[in-house]
Amino acid sequence: VPFSACKIAAWRALEAELGTQALFSDPLAADLAGPQALRAVRHAKQKLFGMPHRLAIRTRFFDDALQEALKSMNRIARENSYVDIVARTFSGTSVKSKPAPQVVLLGAGMDTRCFRLPEGAADSTQEGEDQSEGGNRRRKLGSVMFEVDLPEVLRAKQQVLMRVLRAKQQ
Repeated sequence: VPFSACKIAAWRALEAELGTQALFSDPLAADLAGPQALRAVRHAKQKLFGMPHRLAIRTRFFDDALQEALKSMNRIARENSYVDIVARTFSGTSVKSKPAPQVVLLGAGMDTRCFRLPEGAADSTQEGEDQSEGGNRRRKLGSVMFEVDLPEVLRAKQQVLMRVLRAKQQ
């Protein structure tokens, strides 16, 4: 796994440690980062004198932007539902199939956006998981989120997530 992917997870973990002062919560980040990346990032953070790191700000920005985009897509689908009613009335068939919006995270690395986003940020909170070669697919917030990265990165991420899940179940 590229060390850069682990370091980005470590920056998210340090931000999450701020508790109520954090820009976001990411309880999986420390496990995904690993102890070596956490040490490296803690050392680098000392040079920032308590200032938030740009990765924390960027993470919050994209989390918020994605949630707003998904809400907008659901709002537009609801507003256009009258077209479907008219089509069913006059032709007996539906013109609307309302496919789920798709979000693709390229170079996903140790990202946890599909776990981090709050429930209820969009109309549907259906979740599921499907693995394929070179990508993970999860349903979240009424969308399908695809994580694309090198197969070895996704396998390593999946192993950590399964270990964390098993530990929580015990």
